[in-house]
Amino acid sequence: MAIPMYGQNKAGDSLGLLDNCLTASKTHDYGNLADEADEATTVTCAGAALGDFALASLSIDNEDIIMSASVSAADVVTVNAKNIGGGAKDLGSATISVLVIKA
Repeated sequence: MAIPMYGQNKAGDSLGLLDNCLTASKTHDYGNLADEADEATTVTCAGAALGDFALASLSIDNEDIIMSASVSAADVVTVNAKNIGGGAKDLGSATISVLVIKA
C-alpha cells in the first residue's frame, strides 16, 4: 500500500473529520507560575460541545509549560497551563488558540 502524498485523501480514512474543525482565540496573561503550579482559563468557541476533541497552543515559547484543553461546556474550551520546568515561570501576555474537532 502506498503512502498518500500530502493533500491526498483515500476513502475510509478519518481526514474528513478535520473539515468540521472550529477555531477560536483570546489574549491571556498567565501570571507567575510556581514550579508544578497550574492555571486555567476559558476560551469561547462557538459550536463546541461536550465530547468534542480540543487542542491548544500559545503564540509564544511556552518555556516548559504543558498546555491541555478540553470542552468543559457548550461553546467553552478550558485551557490549562502547568509549569513542569523546575522553577517559577512568567510567560506574560500571549494569544491562546484552540482547535476543536467535532466528535
